[in-house]
Amino acid sequence: MGAAGMNCPVCGATIMTGAGHCHACGSPIPLLCGSCGEANERSSNYCFRCGSRLEAGESPPDSPLPEPARPAGPATVCPRCRQPNQPGSVHCYSCGLPLEAGRGRPGGFFTERPDAPAFAIGRPAGFWIRLAAYAIDVGLLVVIFLSAWLLISGQTSSEFIDSFVKSEEAITGADWFSLALNIVYFTAGVAVWATTVGKRAFRLYVVRSDGSRVGPGRALARYFASQLSMLILCVGFVMVGVRSDKRGLHDLICDTVVIIRER
Repeated sequence: MGAAGMNCPVCGATIMTGAGHCHACGSPIPLLCGSCGEANERSSNYCFRCGSRLEAGESPPDSPLPEPARPAGPATVCPRCRQPNQPGSVHCYSCGLPLEAGRGRPGGFFTERPDAPAFAIGRPAGFWIRLAAYAIDVGLLVVIFLSAWLLISGQTSSEFIDSFVKSEEAITGADWFSLALNIVYFTAGVAVWATTVGKRAFRLYVVRSDGSRVGPGRALARYFASQLSMLILCVGFVMVGVRSDKRGLHDLICDTVVIIRER
């Protein structure tokens, strides 16, 4: 049992340290943050002021408990878990995400967002590491394509090369198959696992700018947007190297970011 010496902020009765409610008046006792001393709701997992992890009963003994701060204004909704927080909160009390990063900022389509909420779970992935990941994916897709197409068409590798060189068709059956393979690979990888084989090798993940997962429709749109980035002389990809948030044109169009997760 905890030591006595704490005072109920409502009736002033002496209560046991760590108590959830006052034994005299039944009022709920706030949970003090061990880092900054801010009073939080008992259901909080993280301090709404400094974002530190809260543990039940961690309020320091022999100290009066102030009323939780309740600034006036609308509640702040966490962009990651959608939990309403007290007005003026800096961190989400439920998941710990910095809330300031999720609030709207002035600017247009090309405004840089180095403080996007997704970067609370991983830092932005730069141009060269993303290029290396893409090279691995392309190499893997070439192996899969050749193995599958030779099996489907019944051609030998030399016959396939001859037909590819001598073909007068603008788009061949092999081209359509390659396109379908690319669409399925990149769309399913991002939508299901938030990564691909090449990206996974460098701990890269594709998420929404608010840190949530990318759905199938957005993953498909991102693939075609990446082709647009390539068609305009790869300017959309070069943007990754010059922007502080490392977002390419296809990321801006689909509201995605590529992050590096440390674990």
